[in-house]
Amino acid sequence: RAVVAVPAAAAVLAAVAVGLPQWSGGEGPSAAGAAADKAPGTRVTPSLAPAQPPVPSARPWPAVRTVRAGEPVEIGRGQVLTLSEDQVCHRDTTETGGGVEDACKSVSDGNQAAGSVSIQSSGTLLRPLYIGPGRAARMTVEVDGEVHRAQVLTLEGNPGYAVGYAWGAGVSFDGPTPKVRVSDAEGELLAEFP
Repeated sequence: RAVVAVPAAAAVLAAVAVGLPQWSGGEGPSAAGAAADKAPGTRVTPSLAPAQPPVPSARPWPAVRTVRAGEPVEIGRGQVLTLSEDQVCHRDTTETGGGVEDACKSVSDGNQAAGSVSIQSSGTLLRPLYIGPGRAARMTVEVDGEVHRAQVLTLEGNPGYAVGYAWGAGVSFDGPTPKVRVSDAEGELLAEFP
């Protein structure tokens, strides 16, 4: 068997060395054939090493977006968030008449303790709200085992809160409890729910 394999390999190398054209995918001479054409009698050894897939890079976190107080922020799918010094409001513009901005959550009435995070859900829109002294930079919401990275919105300066939004499976009272985590830019945990 070895005697048969050696002449076959030698014939392939000889064909490359003589300069017989080699075609790759019907687009023209291969690099090995072109090299043989330029330097007759030069031996070109094809690489037998398998191509290595690129190493996947870690997916970057979305950058924190700083908005002006009272600025309507379009977050996609017809949804708008508006941040102010004392509340966060959500409006669904797909509703009749462009929606009513009545889904507001106070960030200053004491209903949510400092250093904590809550979660609101409107259909597939998930909105974590962090209140506390830390600078929130990363928010995740886990629903049914699927983790969603939220885009973080905040006001200039140190407003004492940040809100996030992500799209995923909706949260219902009779469904599984979502898990929410809020961290700063260095990855230090600021708050979690539940």
